[in-house]
Amino acid sequence: MSDMKLTDLSGMSNLQMPSAKVPTFGAKSKAELQKAANEFEGMFMDIVMKSMRDTVGESDAFGDSKKVKFFQTMLDSEYSKQMGDQGKIGLSAAIVRQLAPHVPPAGLTKKEDTK
Repeated sequence: MSDMKLTDLSGMSNLQMPSAKVPTFGAKSKAELQKAANEFEGMFMDIVMKSMRDTVGESDAFGDSKKVKFFQTMLDSEYSKQMGDQGKIGLSAAIVRQLAPHVPPAGLTKKEDTK
């Protein structure tokens, strides 16, 4: 072993830290971010509704089950869109809270890196 001590940090000056770039998410304003978050919440709720529907057995009480299933799917999709637009679940609010610091204020454009 060499005489180098663990507390000798003189070689640390040669190390270079990689530059951390903040990712951009394509949203040009907070309104676009809110819209995208609401759409995502709607898609998420559509998946939840489909999973819930799959747990319920089929019934012939309303006639042909294929037709009923088709219209139930359409109705569930509309319910999901409405839930997403209203933001009642809270998922869109969490997404906006998480990503809003990375969206430039309205009217400002981001300059490209010129390295």
